[in-house]
Amino acid sequence: MKISDRERQDRRNARLVERTKNDPEYRERKRKASERWRNENREKYEVQQSEKYQRRKKVILNKYMQNKKECADYLGGKCCGCGADNLIVLQFHHRDPEMKQYALNKKFRRMAMKLEDVQQELDKCVLLCANCHTLEHAPISWH
Repeated sequence: MKISDRERQDRRNARLVERTKNDPEYRERKRKASERWRNENREKYEVQQSEKYQRRKKVILNKYMQNKKECADYLGGKCCGCGADNLIVLQFHHRDPEMKQYALNKKFRRMAMKLEDVQQELDKCVLLCANCHTLEHAPISWH
């Protein structure tokens, strides 16, 4: 029976993972080899890390905006004060700060966030643009 290249690679990786888990000397040799490579190829390593970081940052930002859009749509997708609908400026305002369990924007960063996870918190909020949100929290009325 002929095995595919992919299967062969998977088997090899499984053996290496198992060896890394069970053989402390092998782990130490691998760690030192990696460290040596990083030191010898510092510039290349830094470029790789920077590119990897930029790709990851883009993925996280896209997921953040997707999660925020889903939650904003749940609340109507527009500012309750002025009707602005630009997702960048929309913010979630808790009507009663005493009932606030957590800040929603922290939850948007989670890659696996589901609308059901935050619906209870969303029900305590209204959607405001940054301008209306600032006016809502202003200590004195400027009008």
